[in-house]
Order: sequence, then C-alpha cells, then structure tokens
Amino acid sequence: GAYRYVVHVKHKKSNAEYDELQVIDLYIDKNDVKKLIVIDPGHNYGGDNGATSTHNGVTYIERDLNMQVSLKLKDELEKKGFTVVLTRNPEDRETIAVSESLRKRVDLANKLQADFFISIHQNSYTDSSVRGFEVYYSDALPESRGVISSDGLEYSLNSLRTSETEKVKLSKKIGSSIVSSVTSEMGLKNRGLKNKDFYVVKNTTMPSLLVECGFISNPDEAKNLANEQKQQKMAEIIAREIGKNL
Repeated sequence: GAYRYVVHVKHKKSNAEYDELQVIDLYIDKNDVKKLIVIDPGHNYGGDNGATSTHNGVTYIERDLNMQVSLKLKDELEKKGFTVVLTRNPEDRETIAVSESLRKRVDLANKLQADFFISIHQNSYTDSSVRGFEVYYSDALPESRGVISSDGLEYSLNSLRTSETEKVKLSKKIGSSIVSSVTSEMGLKNRGLKNKDFYVVKNTTMPSLLVECGFISNPDEAKNLANEQKQQKMAEIIAREIGKNL
C-alpha cells in the first residue's frame, strides 16, 4: 500500500514547532516484496548426527547430506527471488539436546514470520531393501505442544487438528507437487505425502514440510543421495515446485 514517511527537525534553540520538514511518499506493491523461506538442514554436529549407514567401506551421515542438499536448495530458491535463511550453517558446532535444537529451529522460523519452512532429511530402516522419497506435513495446531521423542516426533494427548487452515492446505498442495515431481523425474519410488506430527512441521505457524530424500540404509539409494549431480537435480525440482505454488 501507500506509505508517507515524515521527518520533523527542530533546532536546539528554536521556539518553532519545527524548523525543517522532509516528506517521502512510497507505494509498495505486495508483488515486489520477497517471500522468506526457512530451510532446516536436519540434525547437527553437536551429537545429533541423525542416521548413519556404511556400505562397501563408505559411511553416509545424514547430518552432512542434509546440509549438502539444503545449500543447493538455498541457491536455487535465491535464484527465484526468495529470501532464504538456514536454521544451521555449515560451520555451526552447537551442542544442545535434540528437543532444544528442534525448538530453536521452530522459534527462528516463527519469529522471522517466514512464508514457508522446509526441513531436509535422509531416511533409514533396518531392512536395507526399503527405498523411496516421502514428504510429511502436520494438521495439528501448534498450540498443543507435547513430549518430543528422539526421532523428532511430538506426542500430545490434547492435539487439536484441522484440515482447513491456510497452513495445512498450502503445505499439502506444495508437498503433493514435490513428491509427484521428484519421484517421476528422478525415477524414485513414491512413498507419498503423509500427515505426521514431526515437531518442526507441527509447531511452525507457516506452511511447512519435512522431506525425506531417500534411505541411506539402502546401498544403491545411499550412493545416489551422496551424488552431487543428483542432489542438485532434486534441489532444482523442489525449488521449482515451491516457486510455482508459493
């Protein structure tokens, strides 16, 4: 809308109401305001490495893969004109409990009043044949905070749910398009868009998603997840689908 900024200057010894006046009129088009996206590279270097798997002498650490994908996604989103903030940076070595770390990430996004939040993760399972790409959202209201488990889920006896908020509707829309596009264009198994109370998607107040890029417990998928070209392609697809829908 329209804004007028007025500065009145009164000289120290003057008896006048004001001696000088400057006026600036501005009109800000909402389409010119950059939207803010918070990217959360899951886990950290402070003792919460996330999943790890070793295949053929190579160890894959979720913490590191999350950061690699997140940095590529940040670059792609910035190319599209978004302002992007990371919840942790490559040089960070913070040592805090998992629950405190998750709260800190959510609080950052909420205080910034971000337009979108996306948490990047890698999956793991005891059966090494399991593979695929999946995305999570939550339809629980942020107010019903409960107990946080070691795997990032929040359990609450009084969770209130709704499928009608703008947060949930846009989360589902963007999540569905990401799952469909990434799996079809990269030849990955489609494990779908799922509703689950991960702390970071439940308690953020803006549309939010948690992306599981694949299973590092699967030897073939782990190799692809660590491949820079495939990380780049995934980041480009995710950024494209966010840009189309946000």
